[in-house]
Amino acid sequence: MTEKLYISLYVIALLLLGFATMATGETYGEAINVVLPGWEIFVLMLVYLLTYVAAYQIYRVTYYRLPGIKQIPKMQMNQKKIHTFYFICLVVSMAGTVFFQVGRLGAQVTTRFSFLFSILKFSEFFPLYYVAARNKKTKLYWVNIAFFCVLRTAQGWMGWVLTVAVLELYFRIKDGGWIARIFYKCKSQLMAVAAILAGGVMYWLLIPLREAIRYGGKMEYYTITFWESMRRLVERLNNFPVYTSAWQNAETIAAFYHKQSILLAEFKSMFAPVVPSFLMPNKDIRVLGNLVQQAMWPTLENGTSTGFGFLMYWYTLLKCDLADFMVCAITFIIGSIVTCAILKAFDNKDHDMRILWFIYLVSVAGGSSLSQLFGYGYLAALYLVVIMLLCGVIKYKV
Repeated sequence: MTEKLYISLYVIALLLLGFATMATGETYGEAINVVLPGWEIFVLMLVYLLTYVAAYQIYRVTYYRLPGIKQIPKMQMNQKKIHTFYFICLVVSMAGTVFFQVGRLGAQVTTRFSFLFSILKFSEFFPLYYVAARNKKTKLYWVNIAFFCVLRTAQGWMGWVLTVAVLELYFRIKDGGWIARIFYKCKSQLMAVAAILAGGVMYWLLIPLREAIRYGGKMEYYTITFWESMRRLVERLNNFPVYTSAWQNAETIAAFYHKQSILLAEFKSMFAPVVPSFLMPNKDIRVLGNLVQQAMWPTLENGTSTGFGFLMYWYTLLKCDLADFMVCAITFIIGSIVTCAILKAFDNKDHDMRILWFIYLVSVAGGSSLSQLFGYGYLAALYLVVIMLLCGVIKYKV
């Protein structure tokens, strides 16, 4: 039920943006100067929609049937240690943010040893912790959830809102009660509309705080109307405007790609978030998600990126460089299998990790780059997993 609601959010956002673009001729979100006929916009929207349908169907058959990982070792969290250990990780990460600006969006890190803080990868590990270590009776578990939300907000990020909402909803529906009864009686699409309205309220309240943290100044400087918050939320849920821009500007994006003169640039960008600077000194690689934006905003600096649809991402990469496309395609397949293996390693008898696999597939459908999927994904969390194994926080069972 949660899966249908979750993907309905993205589908509804796609349809709203697609039909609004055809009806008004305007571009939304980050996209500008997109001039495409209505029939082409419709075809692009339909292809994007089919990508979501494919993601849902793949989810239904892959989680239990992925080849080669049926018999994988199990990782069991020590319930007496995991909550205290993760709390310590959050405290250390908060110290890194407060004193050295580590992890804070748009800030300049002020220490050469930032990798010692970054190696904890508390954010990448959070979904695993939320699901595998869940214990409603343990107060420290809920303290850690709240601490994580505060820390990510202090760093200028708000993506935790949707993550926490979806994961908590998954468990509430699974456990039964009045929330489950409401969802079973209502259509998932209707609940998705209600969720978007509720999200609009959250955005309306949190946007001023986020912008004040990111850019400084008082919160009232960034106050927006409720309808503006609804528009921003829909644009945040789906990147269809950027998707259309990538289709129109494919040649320009390829030109920017070749201007970098970096062999296998997209492939190498995957390692930038996980390899320390003293081992990878040149991390100034523009990923495709940044080049798509640069095609619209030529003076845009590096450091920001966006997804733009699974098929468009790979089509654009193929236009840029065949060798990079092939290496990235192989890496994507292997990385996805390993990601599923990690989730299955932490899974329980109820197979609760399947919700994280579904979220991953929806992210793939949205066109997340290799650096987003793996550099900031569960593969990056292996640093922390190894530390936990050495500390006895996680037990390895064959």
